[in-house]
Formats: sequence, C-alpha cells, structure tokens
Amino acid sequence: MYISSIKSLGFNEVLGDPEIELAEKFKILEKEKDRLGLNSIGISDLSGNLVLDDGTRVDVSKYDYFLEASIGYSYFSEPFYNDITNALEVAIATPLYHNNRAVGAIIGFNNANEFYKLANDIRVGKSGFAYILNNVADVVSNPTIAVDSTTNATIGTVDGATGATYSQNLINFTSLINRVSEGSMEEVNRIIENVLNKVPGTGKFEELGVMKHIGYAPILSKGWTVVVTIDESDILSSIKTMETSILLISSIALVLALIASYFMNRRITKKIVDISNKTRNLAELDLSFTLDERVLNREDELGVMAKSIQRVIDSIKNFAHETQQSSQAVAASSEELVAITEETAATSTAIAESSNDINEKSKKQLEEME
Repeated sequence: MYISSIKSLGFNEVLGDPEIELAEKFKILEKEKDRLGLNSIGISDLSGNLVLDDGTRVDVSKYDYFLEASIGYSYFSEPFYNDITNALEVAIATPLYHNNRAVGAIIGFNNANEFYKLANDIRVGKSGFAYILNNVADVVSNPTIAVDSTTNATIGTVDGATGATYSQNLINFTSLINRVSEGSMEEVNRIIENVLNKVPGTGKFEELGVMKHIGYAPILSKGWTVVVTIDESDILSSIKTMETSILLISSIALVLALIASYFMNRRITKKIVDISNKTRNLAELDLSFTLDERVLNREDELGVMAKSIQRVIDSIKNFAHETQQSSQAVAASSEELVAITEETAATSTAIAESSNDINEKSKKQLEEME
C-alpha cells in the first residue's frame, strides 16, 4: 500500500515543479502523511538533500532508499535505526518527476511496528506463524523477535515454537541447520538452497524433537522471502477436528435427506393413489371427476400419466356427446317418419272411401241403365 501510494506522488507536477515553493508542496505532503499514517515525509533533490515536513534538512545521499529512488526505483526498506528521527523505522522512497524527467525523490518514514505486523497478522493454526527474510536470508520480521530501538539489536530473542534463544543482532535463516535433527539435515539444506535461490516450495524437518512443516515463497519485487512454519501435531489435530466436523455434517445431511425423502414420498404416493382412484372411476364410466391441475402441470412421470388419463376422459366425453347428438338426430328422423306414415295412412283411407263411393255410384248407374 505504501509504495503504490507514494509512487503516485512522484508524478504529481506540483511536487516536482522547482518553481513552486516548498510550503505549497508540503501542504500536499502533510495530507498524504496523515492519510498513510507516516511518521514523517519529505522531498529530496538529486544530490540527496532531504527536507522533511518539520523543516529538518539532512543528507541522505548514501542511504539505500535514496540511491534506489535516484535511479528510478521505488523502495521499501527493512527496519533500521533512523539517525534522522532517532527511532526504529522503515523508509519508503520513490522517484520524483517533472515533465517526465527525474528531479528528486519523495521519501517517507514509518514506525517499524507496522512492518512487523505484516508477519504477525499471518497465523496458521495454534502454533504456526510467519516471518520475513531479507535478500540475504536474515530474519527481519518475526513475531518472536524484539528489537532495541537504540541499538538495532535483538534483545531476549526467543523462538516461540522451540524456546531457543539467540543473542546475535540478526538471525540468518541458514542457522536453522544447527537446530534440526541429523535425519532432517538433508531436507533443511534443500530448503535453505531454495530460499537463497528465491524458489518457492514446502518441506518438513524435526527441530528440538518437534516435527515441523514449512512453506516459503519469494517476494519478487523486493528479493525478500515469506516463510510460514507450523507444528505437525497442530496440522494433525486440525485434520482430526475436520474429520469430526465432516462426520457430523454428513450425519445431519443424511437425516435431513431422509426426512425430505419421507415427505416427498408421501406427496408422490398420495398423488398416485388419487390417480388410481380416478382410473377406477373411469373404468366404471364415471366421468364426473376432473384431475388436479397441479398434477397435470407436472413434468415428471406422474404428470405424463395424468395427462394420458385426462386425454382418455376427454375422448370418452367427446364420444358420448357425439353419440347423444346422433341419437337425437335419429329420434327426430323417426318422429318425422311416423308423421309421414300417418299422413300416408290417412290418404289411403280417403282413397278407399272414394273408391267405394265410385263403386256405389257405378252400380247405381248400371241398374238405371238396365
């Protein structure tokens, strides 16, 4: 965060413009100092003449952070005793540009505790912790290291995982070979070689009777390395806890699945029984029922069965309706035939009566002629 924030200040034309008064520039820097929580911040020219926000002037031309910034690189230092502020701090520096030309550097200082928190915040299990190695594998940030702010030396340095104490100013990672069992030396030599060559990896070793697992990866932009260690017993206890949790969760999931299956089976069985009853009614030619719309809208086998039965019901109803209409037409035709028959019978009777009348008249005329 610090590098990216200060780097953007390096391209601020107001800060880089040599014609603008320092007082105006420090109004901008004061805001950034407060925002980033820095102890101090300042502007340096290309000769290493640094002016801090409190007016202090100092020559930083021989310091690494200035040298890196002067050749165009942003820089984040490891903790050091700062003669300028008389405190244990880290330096953050970036080139300062004006019209795309380097004119100096922006340099900020912050409490080293912020740097140490980078490793302190990384915790793995109960025993696992992280630490940071510099480019020569010295331990520069470790939650078990305390530093004398007046001498930059470690005091009462204790390895929290093993209880071993060290008195040297900086502990080098290669000293690990002196604390491991004979059987782990080959593995530790491989780990040390990878760390020095900036190759990421993992491994395990026995230290003071405790089996430990280690992981490491380089911070390529700095040439540093982050290392994380954890006791094997801590890993195994976590696995056992995980197994218990998985077993418990699986049991709960199984019970819930059985309960859900029971209620689902009840719902399906109820619908199957209902369809069976409707089928029985259909076999007895009882068409007064209708199937549940929700069953008809299902996309599963029950829905297919219900739709098939509904089609049979609709077909029988249509057939019965057509038969009824045909019967009514036949009945109407029969009535019409009866009426025609009756009319024909009446005509036949009238003809017979007329024939009899003619016959009588014929007989009478014949008699008269005789």
